[in-house]
Amino acid sequence: MKTKINTTDIDFATVRNQMARAFDLSELKTLCFDLNINYQDLPGETLNDKIRELLKYCFRRDRISHLISVLKKTRPNIDWEATIVRQEGEDDRSFDLLEAHSLIKQYNRRYQTLSKEKRIKTENEVSYSLRELAPRLFHKFDVAEWLASANPGKRLTAIVYLNWLQDIEYVPLLLTRVVDEEPFLQLYILITLNSMLDQAGEGLRDSIEAHLTAYTPPHSSTRYAWKTQILSTLLSQKYH
Repeated sequence: MKTKINTTDIDFATVRNQMARAFDLSELKTLCFDLNINYQDLPGETLNDKIRELLKYCFRRDRISHLISVLKKTRPNIDWEATIVRQEGEDDRSFDLLEAHSLIKQYNRRYQTLSKEKRIKTENEVSYSLRELAPRLFHKFDVAEWLASANPGKRLTAIVYLNWLQDIEYVPLLLTRVVDEEPFLQLYILITLNSMLDQAGEGLRDSIEAHLTAYTPPHSSTRYAWKTQILSTLLSQKYH
């Protein structure tokens, strides 16, 4: 009897690592063919990039179980369920949210220090940790609710999560936040928007352009550099 795989119980970092050891780029192309997925549509150039984007593609389309099934057939020597599915009692849905809330508290306490360098270090460390945690937060919180939260740590978590998920459905919500958000979150919104440009249709690209044209961060800031890069990319997309 086959064990039904619960998507929320899969450790996607382990899946990614297992796939990177089991496939080269040519074999990954064949895997995509078997899955009826256009390999060329997956962003990135390296093996790890392509595997990450393939996982995200399957995630967004509720095809993870199908992917695991194909992996079992193509690499039967690997016990995929034992290596990628958390065992009962080992971890549960609440643990990942507890970890997220711990990082949220850490982010929200950053202004308790007088050192600007320490604040920046905390912001970078927390955002990196949230990025690593993102796959395990899939379907475990309300993204729109957290984006609108008065809690800046929750908003950061939602933005970082979307940077991983790459779901353009939330781009309009991100655009409503970019002007009034605190600087570090503005930066992460811009990074996230930039990563989604290749998915955006003409109407959404026009909306991004309009919002960012009205957005005026300091010219010397990293945010201004990201704004400029996004607008430049949008301009080049118009003529290609």
